[in-house]
Amino acid sequence: MKIKLPIMLITLSCIVVLTCSWTTSLFPYMKGITCLESGQVSEAIKYLKEAVELEPLKSQNQGTLAVAYIQAGDWAKAWYHARQAVLCETCTNTDLKVFMLTYQHMVVDKGLNKIGTPYTVIEEALGLPDIWGHPVKEKHPDHAAYGLCFMTFTEGKLDTLETPGFPKLGTNTIKPQISRE
Repeated sequence: MKIKLPIMLITLSCIVVLTCSWTTSLFPYMKGITCLESGQVSEAIKYLKEAVELEPLKSQNQGTLAVAYIQAGDWAKAWYHARQAVLCETCTNTDLKVFMLTYQHMVVDKGLNKIGTPYTVIEEALGLPDIWGHPVKEKHPDHAAYGLCFMTFTEGKLDTLETPGFPKLGTNTIKPQISRE
């Protein structure tokens, strides 16, 4: 009987240590969700930003903050956090759907998915990409990635655009296609 108590305490300590980082953002995340559900979007953003600061690699924190920014009408910030959510290891189908919604609004609806669009126009509208590469002699990148949106450029103009879950680029009528959870 004496040996069982220390084993239980060690087990409990291991559980607390292993889940500690997740629980650090749980309180602000849940407060943010509660605020979103009650229509208090600015309060939700405050709590969800705190959750992201505590655990930026949790896709639920990034994705939910993106949703809050969409509700606030701030598509540029929503676009950034939706991209961060899909780059997380814990990315879910919900995160993909939020990314596709922001992609539709920020890229397709603005015509930035059209072949020949100058890189400078894309960067001005979308901000700096998450990943890009510059050839030695070029001013503009030859490739760039915004979340799951992969672009290649020739002479500073969009040459190809690929996004997993979307049909092949060719027109301005890309529609999201993602399997259900």
